[in-house]
Amino acid sequence: NHFLAEASRNLAHTLRHLSSKTLTKKMNETCNGRCCIARRHGGAVIESMYHHVKGVFSGTFSGTLSPLLQDREGRPRRNICTIVHILNDLLGASSHCNPSPKCTPHRTQTPHKELKEDVLREKEDKVLREKVQHIQSLLKEKRKGRRPTPSNLQP
Repeated sequence: NHFLAEASRNLAHTLRHLSSKTLTKKMNETCNGRCCIARRHGGAVIESMYHHVKGVFSGTFSGTLSPLLQDREGRPRRNICTIVHILNDLLGASSHCNPSPKCTPHRTQTPHKELKEDVLREKEDKVLREKVQHIQSLLKEKRKGRRPTPSNLQP
């Protein structure tokens, strides 16, 4: 559906934007102001994906994670930066699995039932778009709150 594809593109763009900002900020904190270059290796590879019922998928993926997003033992840090990077990698991931029969949509329905499903999908897409817009507005407000203003500057 056109609206779902557009929402997906917008979400992918927002995640890429957020992940590049968070990695840059994290690198600046880690490097104490020294010049650093991000190592943007790898990404993720989807190894398997199964469609159980409408809207429910499961699967496996593998990939690399920047050392800046790992703790001393090499485990992923439990914070929003890590989640954003993993989601961003998955959105851009290539699938190395053959689509399972469960993943392939099966169309043996009547046109009337398909029309009802299209209307339902459009409603779901609208709700998704509204949620994305809400998240974007929350992020915008959060960014506004971080900007220094004359009233909150230290002397």
